[in-house]
Amino acid sequence: MLFTNQINRIDYFCKLGCAIRHCAPLSSLKNPNVVKVAECVDSCSDKCSIKN
Repeated sequence: MLFTNQINRIDYFCKLGCAIRHCAPLSSLKNPNVVKVAECVDSCSDKCSIKN
């Protein structure tokens, strides 16, 4: 049985991993692509909710 604290940690690391793997490559020093990165990070919540 998973406790709320464990679920929160799993969700946090899922979102962090998603952002690092999928969103960070969209940005560079020359082209920060703020809007695309923000949209990508927002979509991580949905992706992780489906997994958990």
